[in-house]
Amino acid sequence: MFAETVDGSGRLSVDTPKDTPALSALVSFTAIIIGYRNEATIVRAVESVMSQWETGLEVVVVTSGPNSGAALVRAKYPTVRVEEVTERLMPGGARNRGIEVATGDVLGFLAADCIALDGWVRGHRRAHGRGNVAVAAAIVNADRDTPWATASWLLSYSNRLPGYPSEIVNRSSARRHGLSVNRRLLAELGGYDPDIRIGEDTKMADSILSAGQSIWFDGSIRIGHRGPGGTIELLTDEFRRGRLVRAHRELHNLGVGRFSSFVVWTTMVRHSLLSGWRFGEISRLKVLASVPWIAAAAASQLLGARLRPRRKTK
Repeated sequence: MFAETVDGSGRLSVDTPKDTPALSALVSFTAIIIGYRNEATIVRAVESVMSQWETGLEVVVVTSGPNSGAALVRAKYPTVRVEEVTERLMPGGARNRGIEVATGDVLGFLAADCIALDGWVRGHRRAHGRGNVAVAAAIVNADRDTPWATASWLLSYSNRLPGYPSEIVNRSSARRHGLSVNRRLLAELGGYDPDIRIGEDTKMADSILSAGQSIWFDGSIRIGHRGPGGTIELLTDEFRRGRLVRAHRELHNLGVGRFSSFVVWTTMVRHSLLSGWRFGEISRLKVLASVPWIAAAAASQLLGARLRPRRKTK
């Protein structure tokens, strides 16, 4: 019924007969929700996708480790396929487990501590229906309208805000994350790296671009980030994030950076504020109100990234 080719831009193009519906209404989509010890949030993540139910949508949940919430999902949504793994899976391994059982032509991924905003499913399907093989989504502040939640969102996702223009993005852009990917392309690339703790989405995005394909960022497709519940949680989260970044850089021999901590801290705070001001699509008063928390959170993350871990004594 449809003929698939790769056009000159490196994107999958589809020849659709004029008397048929748009491909976006026909392409099947599997939402793969992945969680590790996310008992408190995973049901809400599933709810956010199931509330967008339409023909051609499939939902797969992959959990690993203790307190995964798999039983809660099965109890509320008995028709949803749940893959429960007792040992811990890294994010890439969890994604691959979902890919193995998914049947959709396009696969989208959602972390269990996030939510899919209205239009997430249909937006991905429409974007793929226009010939894109990989589509990236924006991140918004989900539901906690507090300065610390806003700070967490702007500091972590300042390059993926909804106000950025929808466009093809390159390797240097942080907007190449939050992907839905054509199933055939994922198979050609061998799936996600199952062994790394962070950066599996980045590695896949780079593989897509290296294969000569394009990534389309669409600011109207939005994932909700659930921010911390208070200042202590914010600082703890950012310190842990810094530790993960340091471990990732050491693993790949990237070093810890050549600029002074003050220069890096200033850059982080300034970029978060300016991005939120221009592209956050929220009240600028809320951006200003988050300044002290952004400054403190940036310092905490930087501290985690710059402190050397203690060596274990025998």
